[in-house]
Amino acid sequence: MDYPVDVQKVVSMIIQDLRQFNHGAIIDVIKKANLTFDHYYTCGPEPMLDALALNYPENGQLSFEARMGCGFGACMGCSCKVKTKPYKRICVEGPILLSEEVIVNG
Repeated sequence: MDYPVDVQKVVSMIIQDLRQFNHGAIIDVIKKANLTFDHYYTCGPEPMLDALALNYPENGQLSFEARMGCGFGACMGCSCKVKTKPYKRICVEGPILLSEEVIVNG
């Protein structure tokens, strides 16, 4: 895919700029750096995903990490509570879920 800008260069510049804010939770970093965005994409530990979904409930894509007992949805071990139905299984309907559908601490 061709991007209108050098994405790697832009991400590298952002990382360099944010080094001054490298302490604390991601929400604190976003607020201290006064960042604004239309969409966000994230992966990481579930408490971080919960914090992002709580503070920025729209236009996010959350990549969940989960232990998967069976890997094909039968055991429900990797399920996540969502608004659109009782649960989504990370191994089948995931691992990426929309921030709008995730129930935080669900």
